[in-house]
Amino acid sequence: NFSGRKIDPYLITVEPKPEGEPVHMTSHSGQALHYCPSGSVRVVIAKYEVILHEGDSIYFDSTYPHGVQSVGGEAAQMLVTITGKE
Repeated sequence: NFSGRKIDPYLITVEPKPEGEPVHMTSHSGQALHYCPSGSVRVVIAKYEVILHEGDSIYFDSTYPHGVQSVGGEAAQMLVTITGKE
């Protein structure tokens, strides 16, 4: 109920998928911050990818297609904040 809120925070669990399954991609207006408090996650942004380990984060323009996938066969958690989404 925060009036004039500028960010939307989400705590998500990224479940492991079968090996070779493609990453589901999405895009939206604004910017995003992905922080990985536990596990490891592969973050794909357009044609680039990075592996986030526990304590790592990435900040990016969320108008680019992006998606996440857990790494190592274990579930991972991510704190995702989206700013400027319209």
